[in-house]
Parts: sequence; structure tokens; C-alpha cells
Amino acid sequence: MNPIILVTIVVFFIISYKFIQLHRNKEVSKHNKILGWWLYSLSIIGLMGVNVLL
Repeated sequence: MNPIILVTIVVFFIISYKFIQLHRNKEVSKHNKILGWWLYSLSIIGLMGVNVLL
């Protein structure tokens, strides 16, 4: 298997885990949760872009 795909899978799981932690925390403000959605979306789009280009 291509090492870039393996790294992408690992990074995807780490980003998803941190995103889920953010949304399960009750003390996080709504603004920070929205910011988390934006950052999560951008990181997933970036990962897809890297895989398409390489």
C-alpha cells in the first residue's frame, strides 16, 4: 500500500478523534464548535487534495 495513503488514513483518524472530543465537551462555546467544523472540513478537503495530486 502506498505510504501516503497510510499516512492520510492515520491523520484522518487523529483529526476525527480530536473533532469528536471537541463536540462531546459541554464547556466549549458554540463559536468554537463552528470553528471546529470549518477546520475539520478544510483539513479533510486538504487530505483529499493531497491524495489526488500525488
